[in-house]
Amino acid sequence: MKKSRVADLVACTGAVIGAGFASGREVIAFFTRYGIHGWWLIGLSSGTMAFLCSLCLQGAAKQTDQDGWYALLGTAARMCTLMLMLLTGGAMLSAAGHMIEMVWPDRQAYSIGLLGTLTGAWMLSFGSLRPLSWLSGILTTVLLATTIGLIFLFEPAETTMVVMKDTNLLLAAVCSMAYASMNMTLALGVVCRCAQAEERRNWTLAAGFGCLMAVLLGCAHLLYTRNPQLLEEPFPIVRLLSRFGRNGYLLSAGVLYLSVFTTLVSIVLAIREAMAKLFIRRAAANGFMLTVLVMVSSIGFTGIVDRLYAPAGLLCFSLVFVPLISRRLDKDRINALPSKIAE
Repeated sequence: MKKSRVADLVACTGAVIGAGFASGREVIAFFTRYGIHGWWLIGLSSGTMAFLCSLCLQGAAKQTDQDGWYALLGTAARMCTLMLMLLTGGAMLSAAGHMIEMVWPDRQAYSIGLLGTLTGAWMLSFGSLRPLSWLSGILTTVLLATTIGLIFLFEPAETTMVVMKDTNLLLAAVCSMAYASMNMTLALGVVCRCAQAEERRNWTLAAGFGCLMAVLLGCAHLLYTRNPQLLEEPFPIVRLLSRFGRNGYLLSAGVLYLSVFTTLVSIVLAIREAMAKLFIRRAAANGFMLTVLVMVSSIGFTGIVDRLYAPAGLLCFSLVFVPLISRRLDKDRINALPSKIAE
C-alpha cells in the first residue's frame, strides 16, 4: 500500500475512533457483553464497515463535482446524516471539555477546553487531510500499544475469562451492524475525500480499513473480557490506566482527548460541506454550525453510547446506505443486460 493510501487509511480510522471507542464503552456495549460471541460480532461489524466504506468510496469516485458526501445522498439521508453529525459533534465537544477539566483544575477549564477544541477542529477541517492523518496515526499507534500492553500486564483469573451478560444474539448482530453503520455515517466526509478514480485502490483502502478496525476491536475486546469488573464503568480505560498513578491517568486523558479531536475534525469537515450548500454566505454557514454544536454540547456525553448509537445506526443504515446499495445493485443489473441479450 502506497504512502498516500496509508495516510487515507489512518485518516478514516481516526474519524471512527471517538471517545466511546477509545474509552472502551462502545466495545463493552456492543461486543464484550456477549462474551465469546463478541469475536464473531467484531468480524461482522468490521466486515460491514469495510463494505460500507467501499460503497461510499465507489460512489464518491464517480462524482464529477466537488460536493463530497452531500451529493452522494438523497434529501432525507442528508438531513438524517446532518442531524446525527450535529448531535454527535456536540457530544464530542462536551467530552473534550471534560477531558480538559480532568487534568486542569480551573473553574473555566471546561469552557476553555470546549471552545479551544472546537476552534482547533474547525481550523483543521480546511485544506488537505495530512494533519488529520498524522493525528490519527499517533492515536491508532498509542491506543493499540496501550491496549496490548494492558493485556499482558493484567493477567486474568481463570474464572473471569468467559463473560456473558446478554444472550439475545440476533439483537446483538443487528446492533453490531448498526454500530458499523453509524460510525461510517460519521466518517462520510473523510471517506469521500479519500476516494480515487481507480476502483482497485478503493477496494484496497476499504479492505485495509476493515482489517485495522478488526484488530483494534479484537484487542480491546480481549482486554475487557479479561477484566469483567469494568463492564459497568463509563470510561474503562481510565480505570485501568489509573492504577499506574498520575502518569497513567494523564495517558488515558490524552488518548481520550485525541480520539475526541480526530472524530470531531471529521464531523466538522462534513458539516461544513453541508452548510456550504444550505447557506449562500459562508460566514452564516460557519456561524450556524458553530452555534448549534456548542448548544448541543450542553446535553452532555454520558449515556449516549448505550442509548443512542444502536437506534441511530439503524436509522442511518435504512436512510443512507440502503439507497446506496439499491443504486449499486441496479447498476449491476443494467451492466449485466448486454451479456444476457447476447446469450
